[in-house]
Amino acid sequence: MNSSDFERGRTAVRERIKTPEFSSIVGESRRRRQRHQLGGAAAVAAIALAGGAVVATTHAFDHGGLAAAGPIAAQPWSLTTPSSILDEFPLGVGQAYAVLAVSGGASDPQRAALAHTTDGGQSWKAWEIPAKFRPRTYVQGGTMSFKNGKPYVYPDTSQPPVHLIGVTVLDENTVLSMTGLTRDGGRTWQEVPDAFGDPIDSAENGWVVVNRGDGRLVAIDPATGVQHLLRHQPDLELYTRPNGDKLVVPAKDGSLWVVGSARGRNDKAVAVSRDRGRTWSTHVFAGTGGAGDLWVATVDGEKVYVIRGTLVGRSDPVIRAESRDGGQTWSTFTPVAGLRIPMGLAVTPDGALLSADTRLAKDGNPVECPAVISRDGGRTFVANDKIGLARALVRTVTGGLAYTSSSQPHVPLSRLFSSDGSTFITVPKPPNSK
Repeated sequence: MNSSDFERGRTAVRERIKTPEFSSIVGESRRRRQRHQLGGAAAVAAIALAGGAVVATTHAFDHGGLAAAGPIAAQPWSLTTPSSILDEFPLGVGQAYAVLAVSGGASDPQRAALAHTTDGGQSWKAWEIPAKFRPRTYVQGGTMSFKNGKPYVYPDTSQPPVHLIGVTVLDENTVLSMTGLTRDGGRTWQEVPDAFGDPIDSAENGWVVVNRGDGRLVAIDPATGVQHLLRHQPDLELYTRPNGDKLVVPAKDGSLWVVGSARGRNDKAVAVSRDRGRTWSTHVFAGTGGAGDLWVATVDGEKVYVIRGTLVGRSDPVIRAESRDGGQTWSTFTPVAGLRIPMGLAVTPDGALLSADTRLAKDGNPVECPAVISRDGGRTFVANDKIGLARALVRTVTGGLAYTSSSQPHVPLSRLFSSDGSTFITVPKPPNSK
């Protein structure tokens, strides 16, 4: 079997669990409403609105030649009403955001709210997200349940799992929902310009750098919510994955790491920037094409791990390599035991590697999803009993780690948070939500 066969298999798995790219939402929004004509010699790409007409500008600010509408006051949301949690965003011990929808309407919510706690869930404040900033949802076929004590997906169901699209937490106080920005937990919202700001050479300190979803990196200014395309992009084809990181891995030394495939070939590649995206250094791992995707993890930016997973139904070995000099040189790839299809990868300050192993049956449905841990540099992984079953491992904007997990069969999935990966706590849920 050649590399193109492997690539077709990898694409099939991605398509089954694919979250719509942000660019596709942009296209849909463009068809629904008339474009604004923006001044300036250069055209800028439009960002999708959640719905509704554009509010006239009252108190505008100028950023990159674009104007934003004035503040919009949100309505209080009653937490006595049963609601569904579309997603949770833990930020630290005791602090978390949750996006809620009216119970029973999660797959197509008519109303949504942003809830916020700063005291570990003892008290919550919730405000309805204005209709024009309401996030989108994507429904994945099948729903997670348990069969014979293991997670199982029933393909035909009226309540499939829902994935949230369009919400980005920029820091402890700032949340972007589609084109609306709040800096006070959802009480008031500011219209973000319906376009990208000016391209930039490098991201400012404190700006969030993310994979936009169409193979390009953008830096988001927390002060305005405006996305700025990085002029200098890494020389590889960036991955896009559902239910996981947006694939820009920051290190304590300020470096930014991304993974993908080498352009024009299927070999895996990693790129690093040490000047906030102004320049990138790319390393291609020859002979690693074919099966699953590549993941990268680092704490300090000097000792770096990469793991290439496999595909459902494949017998390809899962392999790993490491660098001890910030990616200048790499070890040879060696086999990994106890891990098949990673969904997230992180390294703790004490050197342990964490992941969630999304094991799939030949029909593409999850059959077992354990959280796993390695204490020998990724050579062997074992079940992490402190976490239990897990769907994904992601990083938070504050540098912590979060698992979507269920410690026992028949227990609803919860979000677990850790500031450094050593000890995880359960993220509190707003009252009357599930």
